[in-house]
This record gives sequence, C-alpha cells and structure tokens, in this order.
Amino acid sequence: MSTWMNWWGKGGSAPVQEEGPKQPNDGWRETLDTVVFVIVLVLILKTFVAECFVIPTGSMAETLYGYQKNVVCPECAHPFVVNASDEVENGNRDRNFCTCPNCLRDIEVVRQGQIRRGGESARINDPGATTGDRVLVGKFPADFSTSGPSRQQVVVFKYPGNSGGGFDQFPVSGPQRNHTPMNYIKRCMGLPNEVLGICGGDLYRLVEGWTPPADEGPATDWWQSDHMRVAYIPRVFVGPEGKISVPPGDASPIERVEGDSASMLVAGGRFEMIRKSPHVVLAEARLVYDDDRTAADMKAFPRWSAGAGNGFPRGSDGFYAGDATGGSTWLRYRHMLRSNIQGVGPAAVARPQVITDVMGYNTSRSSEILFGAVGPGEGTRSVAGNWVGDLMVEFMAKTKSAQGSVVVELARATRRYRALFDLATGSITLLVVAADGTSAELKQAAHAGIRGASSGRRIRFAHVDRTLHVWVDGKAVFGEGIHVPAASENGPRTFDLEPAAIGLVDGAVADIGHIRLLRDTYYTAKDSPSEMDVHLDDYAAPLDWSPGQPTPDNLKALAWAPMRVLRVPPEHYLCLGDNSTHSSDSRSWGTVPGRLMLGRALGVYWPLNRIGLIR
Repeated sequence: MSTWMNWWGKGGSAPVQEEGPKQPNDGWRETLDTVVFVIVLVLILKTFVAECFVIPTGSMAETLYGYQKNVVCPECAHPFVVNASDEVENGNRDRNFCTCPNCLRDIEVVRQGQIRRGGESARINDPGATTGDRVLVGKFPADFSTSGPSRQQVVVFKYPGNSGGGFDQFPVSGPQRNHTPMNYIKRCMGLPNEVLGICGGDLYRLVEGWTPPADEGPATDWWQSDHMRVAYIPRVFVGPEGKISVPPGDASPIERVEGDSASMLVAGGRFEMIRKSPHVVLAEARLVYDDDRTAADMKAFPRWSAGAGNGFPRGSDGFYAGDATGGSTWLRYRHMLRSNIQGVGPAAVARPQVITDVMGYNTSRSSEILFGAVGPGEGTRSVAGNWVGDLMVEFMAKTKSAQGSVVVELARATRRYRALFDLATGSITLLVVAADGTSAELKQAAHAGIRGASSGRRIRFAHVDRTLHVWVDGKAVFGEGIHVPAASENGPRTFDLEPAAIGLVDGAVADIGHIRLLRDTYYTAKDSPSEMDVHLDDYAAPLDWSPGQPTPDNLKALAWAPMRVLRVPPEHYLCLGDNSTHSSDSRSWGTVPGRLMLGRALGVYWPLNRIGLIR
C-alpha cells in the first residue's frame, strides 16, 4: 500500500521494484497508510462528488419519505405510509389516527395500554416508526456547472432561513441551528429572473406583459420574501391563452401582499403553464383508487361500473370481461365515498363527488372530535381538500382478437380526452371530444400500441398540465407528450363526476383489470399550505343528480381559484416540496441563493424496497 501511495504522489509513473536488502514488514504502518488513504478518499468524495443524506420530514412525500409508519388498511388491505416525523423529532405521541388513501377509511392506531377512542374507526396496532429515506446527493451538477440546477430537479441546499415572519424568523432559523447546518431537500421549480404564478394546483411562468424592476439593497438579502412576493389574486381563471381573468363584479380583484407597486400589471400579462416531464409526471402521481383493493363495506357502491344491463362483468381474477361485439361497452369511474352514503340497507344511496388531493401520508389527527361515533348509515367524516382535475389511469388489457379498439378516456371541465388503441393496426390515436360530442384528432402513433390478441399489456394514459401522455408496457409513446389547449370554461363540470372511463368499441373483446386511478400533485396558493384554496361545504353531487345534467351549484365555486404571483431574483431559485399541503418551502420563507445549493438528489439507496433513481 505504501509503495502504491508513493507512486500515486509522484505523478503516476509506474512503480519500479528496487533491488537491495529486503525491508522488514511494518504491519502498523501499512494499516495506518490504508486508513489515511480511505479517510482522504471519503473526504474528497464527500466534498466534490457525492454525499449521503437522511430525509427527516415529509415535505417531499410521496417522492421521498421522512420518518414514517407503514400501515395496512384493515378494510381494503391497501399498504400505505403515514408521517411520523413529529412523533420521532418532537415526541408528540398523540397522533393516533390516519386515513387510508385508497378506501378513505379512518383508522385508529392503538399503542399498548392506550384507551381506544375512535368511535366507528377501524383499529390496528401501532407498527412503530422507521427512519426516513436515505438518498445519495451528487455534488458535481451544482458545484461545477455554471448554469446551476435545472427546473424539476430534486435538489439539496442549505436552508437560508425564514423571512416570512414568526418566532423563527432569520437569523434564528438558519442556515445553521445550534452550529449544525440545516440541509433541505425540495424540487427546483423556479429559475432566476422568472415571475411565476401558482393557480389551481398548477405552476405558470409569466412570458410577457410585465418586467419586474431591479432589486434594491444588498444581494445577500434578495432571497427574503419581500423581494419575491408580487400579488395575490383571490379569484381568477387562467384562460386558453394564459390570460388571467377575474370574475365580473369583483371590487378588488387583486390584493397586495407585499412587494412591487406594479402588481396590477401582472394581471394583464400572459402566463405559460410549466409542464412536467413524463418522468416527473410519474414521480408526482398520487393514488386515488386501486380497484384490486375494494373495501368490504363498499362493494355495494363500486367505483368502476359498467351500469345496469351493460357488459363488463367482473371475475374473481380482478379482470372485467369486456365484449363489444354488439357495438360498444364502457367501464366508468365515479368517486364514491362512505361520507356520501345516505340511507340504510337496500335503500342506501351513494353520491359521487369530485376528486381531491387527499394523501394518506398527511392524515394523522390528534383530535378525537374529528373521529367521533356517527349514527347508522352516516358513514365516516367527509375528506375534503383541493379539487384535482389532472388524472392518470393505468390497467392491464388482455385482448382476444384484432377487431375493434380499446379506448381510454379522461375528462376535465367541458372536454374529454381519449387514447384509442386500434387492435387491427396497432396504432394509437389521441382525440379531444368537445361538450357537444364532436371530436378532433390530435396525434397518431403507428404500430406503438396493441395489435391483435395479447396475453396482457400494461396501458397508462395521463392528462396532466394540459399535456397527454401514453405509456405502453412502461414506454412513453409520444415523447414529452402532446400539448392541448385549456377549455374556454374552467371546471369542474358535469364530466368531472365521471372523470375516467375504459371502453371497447367496434366489436372489440378484451379483459380489463388491475385498474389504478391516480392524480397529479396539487400546488397550493395560500400562505398556509395546508389551507384549501377553495373551501366547499359539500364536494358531492345531489342525490337527484345524474350524468348529463348541469353541474351542481355547490361545485361551481371551484371554477375560480386563487393565484399567487412570485418573482425569483437573479441567481436565486424557487424550491417547492412535492407534498405541497405539508411543505415549508419557498412559498413562505423565500427563494434559495445559488451559493447555498449543495447538489442534486440522485437516488434512494435505503430502505431496500425504495431503492431507485429520483426523478
């Protein structure tokens, strides 16, 4: 070892064995040389190449997990993860409830000797907390690249501090606490010199209409929120061309937060939607419903249904046997929750509701009032949240012949988007269907789909960020996706109460199964991220509503969402957590200076079941 290190230190010429008397073997020196070499190598790697981090909190869930509890729902057997950061770090042992993200069953987590107090909630034994994900962070992209991190990359940085007010306002809050560096991990979504808008769960970039003035004061203070905040518009609609509209009769369409006096000009500008790449679409997809895990008490109210007298009977293997030899047959999704069931026994009726951004990871509760006993037939509490119209459906298709087509449909507002898989040619055609039923072709890919009979193909279709994506057996068919314009009217509309469907047309015969419906991550616009952008008392349709009828009055308020407009100073970045409703990020404390960027999160290396690249 010492000979090798001497050669390495002399410029790398090949070592030459010298003749002469044999030197005595010095075992201790060899060991010391090895230890020193390993320490130097580790320090070099840690400083310039890569470093390992442990995720402590849940601000990036479900892309990355902090301290967690692994729960299995006793009602539908769906496994999911619950945030345990508060319990591990702060000793808060009073969070005894969670909600299954699949069947939305309230679950009481009972520890030994604890008094049960959950009313009608299901109960499980406390599984205990486990550590957060361990990630490998590459330092080369941030330390040696002149361009800095790219949009949508997951980055690690030193926390600049909290400039948004409160007891932990800078300099108390960071970038060090008790002489220990505060490292944060978020997704970089805003680049230097941009003006961004957060509205309806989506992100926008101002491309014309207003140019922010130059920053004043020392550059070391530009990260603070006073340099970032521009405007808060309580009710807006972002139209097809990216223009902001405010509802007629609003006396004060823009409320100043803090910042530039030119905030009114922003409303006259044009905003371009920031679209996620296909990899990030998959990374930020969150479960709405897994059809293989139907809750025992909800079998009378199936979410996927073909309707009375229609095809698609369900077999014991999880597949629906679809036969469209008579023309066409459809499976349609309706978001049925226990809280919307009215009546008892055979007379019980369920009301469909719009899909919201509920996530099991965030559903710990400490108040038993929320989980008190309820009367017969009333079910459990309603799970509210922000309406999400960007969805993705995935399933297995076992086709029987080369006749007809398999069709996947996703609806938002007044439009329905379809992916048509022609079984005769193998082509995939993307279509948009207007409210009046007329359709127009958007794009076609030849020989990319299912052709003839197959033993099983995995299909995935997404409408996210006004972009259509199709995957067949994990391969993205249309590259970065096909962009579609926004509807002239915002949603939700009547279609959003049946937002997804799988159909067989023109005589196709196929078994359809293992269906999962997912939603996109919703970015909130309020100062408090957990506060709903628009709050409704009832997210469900009235009992007398049926498909094809006008949009229920109680849902119309969701057509107008608030918009927060933020600017990013030069050499700074806007970083947001994927778990938007439970993330302390740039929305509240400010942007991240480029000098505090440590690197890009490359992958998870522990636990074993989470190993993989970070998208």
